[in-house]
Amino acid sequence: MSRFTLLIFLLFFAFLTAEASPRLSNPVFQSLSTKNGLPQDVVNDIVVDEEGFVWIATEGGAVRWDGVNTRRITGPNNTLVDSSIYKLTLQENKALWFSVYGQGVFYLDLSTQEVIQIEPKPYHELEDFIQHAEFFHWQDESNLIIALGEEVQRFNTQTNTLETIATLSKTEIENFHSIRAAITVNNYLLVATTTGLFANDLNDKDLSLTPVEYLNGIETNLDNANAKFLMLDNSDRVWLSTVENVFVADKSKLLAQLRGASSGAFERVVDQTNVWTMEEAKDDSFWLGTNRGLFSLTKTAAGWEHEHILEPHNGTTAISDKKITAIAKDETGNIWLSSIYAGALYFGVKSADIFTIQNERFGKEQSLTSHVTWAFAETEPNKLWIGTSNGLNHYDFST
Repeated sequence: MSRFTLLIFLLFFAFLTAEASPRLSNPVFQSLSTKNGLPQDVVNDIVVDEEGFVWIATEGGAVRWDGVNTRRITGPNNTLVDSSIYKLTLQENKALWFSVYGQGVFYLDLSTQEVIQIEPKPYHELEDFIQHAEFFHWQDESNLIIALGEEVQRFNTQTNTLETIATLSKTEIENFHSIRAAITVNNYLLVATTTGLFANDLNDKDLSLTPVEYLNGIETNLDNANAKFLMLDNSDRVWLSTVENVFVADKSKLLAQLRGASSGAFERVVDQTNVWTMEEAKDDSFWLGTNRGLFSLTKTAAGWEHEHILEPHNGTTAISDKKITAIAKDETGNIWLSSIYAGALYFGVKSADIFTIQNERFGKEQSLTSHVTWAFAETEPNKLWIGTSNGLNHYDFST
């Protein structure tokens, strides 16, 4: 390769990198890590309870943080110390449910502090290895949907009864496919798996799953067929993420499709983005946890628009794995983010509204006459005069 060709390649790569930069290049977090109480810096899930306590699942156990101190969930005879805790969900102020990799599903009674395991379910091909919950969903106040790797269960907290409501086929299990998420929409169970989206009418006794079309003409590939997250939002929209896309469907239209009365309920709103989780920020606005960090998704007059907001870091250096698999919102609207090797990160969302007016290295137009600024004056709404060491600039926020 000639030097000229190499130079062109490096400039092109730098341009792409600059274009892909998040809105906040150096976000400020309040971090909770092994430096101040976490047992491990790989965080898998986070939930915030009604009293403001933060529950954090890590690769080395689970803790409750009260704003000052952390307290570990040890389990009987310290059996859960250093265990890989995968998923969390709260049963109001009564119990914390959690999934332990290779051990199964447990709950912590918040009044007695007793840890109880529900009936373990081994893998078909690995009888000594217990299925853990990949996903939790509350059907109602008493019924918890538990998505295991090979089947979906429902636990009734009033009667303490457990039932299987859907299973993967024997062929899918033998081919090492798995369930990744499950939710209920009216009387239907929706199940996201490594081979797509499936449904089951809960009024039927049949445990098999029926495929649900969501690509609607998009060519199928391994990534968009690998469904991983499901959510029903406060506006009665059903969200589905895959390794490559995010889709949304109006609940009524999806129910009509499931009944066979119509088709094409789902619409693709995000492309070429691996979304692990979503958290509703407010009406028509969401936070997305992705392989590249935190994104926002907002409905505008032009449709759904997403933006890269930030990448997690450990306070001193960047981390190679930018993945965010869990987002938990507190009563103020600020969010806790999971991270790989940076602990649990608390982010004040108002700082996401701060953006920089500056000259870009590869930009064709210059925004300012100098980066050294001395004075500001707003003479009209959304119009700002900026005095720099090299002259006066007029900035219009609308354009």
